[in-house]
Amino acid sequence: MKEDPDQIPEAIPVALAARPKPMSPLPSRPGNTYKGFSLGCLVSCGIVLVVILFILGSCVSFGTIMMNTPTMTSGMAMEPEKPIMSMVRPGAGDRKVAVISIHGTIAFASESLGLFEEESDGAAQRICRELRSAQMDDEVAAVILDMNTPGGEVVASDEIRHAVDLVREAGKPVVTCMHTLGASGGYYIASGSDWIVANRLTLTGSVGVIMQSVEASELMDKIGLEPVTYRSGNFKDMLSPMRKSTPEEDEYLKGMVQEDFREFCQVIANGRPEYFPTVEDVLNAPFADGRVLSGTDAFRLHLIDELGDFDTAVAAARRLAKMPDAPVYSYSLQRDWMTRLMSMAVSRTPVEVKGLDHVLPGTVLQPGVRYYLLPQSVK
Repeated sequence: MKEDPDQIPEAIPVALAARPKPMSPLPSRPGNTYKGFSLGCLVSCGIVLVVILFILGSCVSFGTIMMNTPTMTSGMAMEPEKPIMSMVRPGAGDRKVAVISIHGTIAFASESLGLFEEESDGAAQRICRELRSAQMDDEVAAVILDMNTPGGEVVASDEIRHAVDLVREAGKPVVTCMHTLGASGGYYIASGSDWIVANRLTLTGSVGVIMQSVEASELMDKIGLEPVTYRSGNFKDMLSPMRKSTPEEDEYLKGMVQEDFREFCQVIANGRPEYFPTVEDVLNAPFADGRVLSGTDAFRLHLIDELGDFDTAVAAARRLAKMPDAPVYSYSLQRDWMTRLMSMAVSRTPVEVKGLDHVLPGTVLQPGVRYYLLPQSVK
């Protein structure tokens, strides 16, 4: 039987209507796309950063090997660091007066500095680097030590003093300008200068040595703790807070402090022979008991040369260098960005300098470490 052609057009829509409609693709969510893109960028940046640090570490390691190999460096001169300079006082001429700051408690800086960390203003390593650079810099005619410090570690102060001596031996006068503080280890350094300027209200002097520890044996007894120590000799656990010191240890440590004190007095005699010809003259001076002096009293006792301010120190430096119009520049060797990146790529052994990075509030002394330090700055 033939189908009615008139019914065919009606059957087609019915059949088509009975078929399931194809599923349309889900619309993409902008949030998912953004998260995926961000994650990919972060992963890519992380990989790039790791590669950069690896390359930098490899370069530093190779450079260290090169510098430590005599055959590779024989006959090669190391290029000195470029100082960062900014004008402090204008002037004329090819040579300049360099200002190097000694601020805060003097100590050895930690070698494990991060990317955004700077060496402290009292870091002996930085100060010595800057003094050596000024010593070798032909454009530097004189140096001003811009000082505001209560002192610090014995060895750190002594190394800075030695660097000052080398600058003077190179024929470049050194002038110290004391501000609020220029005491103990600060004065130890300043006494090697050709000229010392201080404000009449500056706190200086404090010529002496201090070493502290804590003895908590009675507290240990109260809480029922008893330390157990194995030592190779009777002095090996000297200054232990767990027990009282012995008379022999007290005598030994007092002798060490007195030896450092005599060295301090000898340094003053060497730096100011016109006032203190011998070390005994310093030992017998009124300030030898460790007292703190005002600038006025220090001038009266011949510990400083002139009362004044920074401009007074500038005039003295220009006069001693025989360059009355020399411009004055701050002189710094703070780390550049390449050194900062290298410090992240290369692991270093940190040197702890806890509690020694501020002048006020008081400094916490490390047990057993000897200090040329203003006593009032100790907690």
